[in-house]
Amino acid sequence: MVSTISITTGSMPSWRLHEKWAAKAGIDPYVARQVDRLIDRDLGYHDIGRRRVSDCWSVLYSVVLPIYLYEGARAFFLHHALDRLAYIVRRRIMRAKEAGQPYARVDTTVLKEIEELIWRLIPTGQPTLSKRGRIGFSRFFTTGRAAPKWPELGWHPRFDPYLISCAERVLEFLYAHFSDIVHDIAEEIKSKLRP
Repeated sequence: MVSTISITTGSMPSWRLHEKWAAKAGIDPYVARQVDRLIDRDLGYHDIGRRRVSDCWSVLYSVVLPIYLYEGARAFFLHHALDRLAYIVRRRIMRAKEAGQPYARVDTTVLKEIEELIWRLIPTGQPTLSKRGRIGFSRFFTTGRAAPKWPELGWHPRFDPYLISCAERVLEFLYAHFSDIVHDIAEEIKSKLRP
């Protein structure tokens, strides 16, 4: 599946676009709105976790899951996926523009990058502590696909099969609606540039 979009520039998707696609994914619009605000603004950061996914882990476990449950987790994953997709689309547009091409090509291969991001948002590895005192998880089990088990500890306390199910549902939705989502992102970028 390939989408071509005309050359423009822009920013991350609006909350309206996040809410639209969350509703189409079967996520309660209220939950989607609250999670969007939490990620984008309410914690004193803009786009928490955009640079360091470990920032997402504490938000996911201490705020999103206790308040919004697994529907909130799906909204959380979808929000980050849409932001990353918009970033990729904008990057492709800029490359095409620099090359003097009137269109940018965006195909489903970009979903592999988004899939990697979503799996990194689920901490399932062994806890580690950095030299600066930040908690993290070992890379070996942070793909979300392996179920870490240590005989002496049993299942890792952060391993949550329902989170993996939420991530899989979001990814299935993205693959099924890829062209329409890319189209909406591109149209929103264009509309922001019109006088």
